[in-house]
Amino acid sequence: MKREAEGLLAYSKENLSRLQQNNKEYNEWLRANRDKIALIAYYKAEARKFEPGGEEQDWFEAEEEVARALIPHEFFV
Repeated sequence: MKREAEGLLAYSKENLSRLQQNNKEYNEWLRANRDKIALIAYYKAEARKFEPGGEEQDWFEAEEEVARALIPHEFFV
């Protein structure tokens, strides 16, 4: 796995995309990480002064950040 930030982001997006294709696994992952994702999304909304219209983007970016922070084997063994 690449260590550059872009490589990590691409890796997490790939894993997150594969995970989302399996609804059961994605729901389990989401349930386990919902609090982390919600907190990051909240801070993203706060940074944009809670302007309406960016909530989904905040959530998606937060999911990617959590996915990027996880050790790869936590996704797929």
